[in-house]
Amino acid sequence: MTRSLVLLLAVGCAGVDPDGGTDDGVDTDTTPSTADGPRQLLSPTEQAVRISTALRARHPTAAELQAVADDPAALDALVDTWLDDPALGATIRSMYAEVLLQRSVDLNYPPLGPLIDATRQELVGAVAEEPLALIERVVTQGLPFTDIVTADWTVLDSTASQMWSGHDYPQGASGEQVVHYTDGRPLAGILSTNGLWARHVSAGSNYHRGRANLIADALLCEDFLARDVPIPGDLDLSDDAVVANALAERPECVSCHQALDPLAANLWDFHPEYTTGAVATSYLAGCATGAPFLGLCYPFDPYRPALGLGRVLLRLREPGYYGTPTDDLADVGADIAADPRFARCTVQRFWSWFTETPLEDAPFEVVARLQQDFVASGYDARALLRTIVTHPDFLAVDANRPELAVRAPGPLVVRPFQHARIVEGITGFSWKVKVDDLLCTAGRLGCYGDVVLAEDDVKGFRAMTGGVDGARVTSPTHTMTPVKALFAAALAEEAAGWVVRQELGIGAGTRRLFTQVDADTTDEVTVRAQLASLHADVLAELVAPDDPAVDASFALWSTVLARGGSPLEAWKATLSAMLQSPQILLY
Repeated sequence: MTRSLVLLLAVGCAGVDPDGGTDDGVDTDTTPSTADGPRQLLSPTEQAVRISTALRARHPTAAELQAVADDPAALDALVDTWLDDPALGATIRSMYAEVLLQRSVDLNYPPLGPLIDATRQELVGAVAEEPLALIERVVTQGLPFTDIVTADWTVLDSTASQMWSGHDYPQGASGEQVVHYTDGRPLAGILSTNGLWARHVSAGSNYHRGRANLIADALLCEDFLARDVPIPGDLDLSDDAVVANALAERPECVSCHQALDPLAANLWDFHPEYTTGAVATSYLAGCATGAPFLGLCYPFDPYRPALGLGRVLLRLREPGYYGTPTDDLADVGADIAADPRFARCTVQRFWSWFTETPLEDAPFEVVARLQQDFVASGYDARALLRTIVTHPDFLAVDANRPELAVRAPGPLVVRPFQHARIVEGITGFSWKVKVDDLLCTAGRLGCYGDVVLAEDDVKGFRAMTGGVDGARVTSPTHTMTPVKALFAAALAEEAAGWVVRQELGIGAGTRRLFTQVDADTTDEVTVRAQLASLHADVLAELVAPDDPAVDASFALWSTVLARGGSPLEAWKATLSAMLQSPQILLY
């Protein structure tokens, strides 16, 4: 760690000209103006790094960087290529996992019955990923984004196909498949998915209001909980009858519930909540070998129209959508798709997520222009993405200018999943561990499964390094923190050690990084050439072997060798330092 700091500091500052230029010869002072005034933009190669990282959690290749350095206009075609990259799908899933808080640390379905051999990771994924996979497919297939609330299909994996009944998952298939529900439910994209409502439960006398608020907040940016409504101090909130009367008669209560409750009324046909205890009790009662006990054994049957009678008996409001009567969720989905707030909110959420700024800070005039273009494009999310990642505000570096401070995001901090995938894209190393406890060892019951440490909260470090756990940590952290730095150091050392062993160790295989040296190479010319190549492959900067940035790298490499280390140890230390650089952690 200590010996890595020399290069960490040197590499972090390399390539920046204090006068505003960069060492790739592009002068960022001569950028065009926009309607909002002049912009000081990132250099073309820096723009390539930011756009590629944002869209696909991966740096551009050295060849792509060189193409942009030779001809900045080449970036335009590269953006289109990156928008077609399958890696975009993982980015979209991660974005909407935050929006919907779908990957919750509290998801905990027991491995019983037909899922006795399922790992916790598989059970969590069966619930969490369904609506995310649907949204990913809509975006990557170029379908209208309104399909996320109107589609008559969903996406299930093999574990989910055994967890839920009433669908046409192909027998004998594996992995995620596009399927259709066959139980008669109204079809409204993610609003009809079992996974969304299994994650967002409705307990007690909530009567699906929490679920309704999720719809309003995530899809319309109209969070009922954010309304400035005083809560009366003279109400006995523990008395359901008193609360019900207040919701119908007290103006301060009616102001929200006249819209919230009709929206919630559309969700009564879905089972309110599955709990680990209830499922385990059902199996103890014998449903594993006979007829289901209370319907809480796999496969679950969450769509139950008879449950809607409860709303009638309680004399709750009729189903509706902000004053318009509805028959079912399909009407709600269609109403959302036609609601201008949906287009506006989608633009706000994409802008906020990709610029790492609060939702409410999205510039009004920018959102208005993007909303108009988004609707005109037929709700093409990739076209929206293209506009955002090529927008001057996204590519600006003049956040220190007071008149533009809110508009330019400045350096962006990689999210946990981006960090891990950038390192994997460079080295091929995925920091994954297999978690087995005593129950698993004894008979596979309770096996956790393989864990990517940057993308898990129970056994990994996602929330601790800036992500969300979907339950207790619900907002990401977009700053460097001590824990993030510690994780970066540990990941860098693991990845560096792994790739050096793979490429220069005994029985070295195919090389992706160390293409110019062997395990015993020590001559300075060859080592410098390799270091220059690593600066391109790892740090996404194009430098010559005699560049000052390579001088710093060579100094570290030589120091390890001079202190008795082998060339392999020198390469491990040098690569470890590079992988901790601000050029990995910031973009």
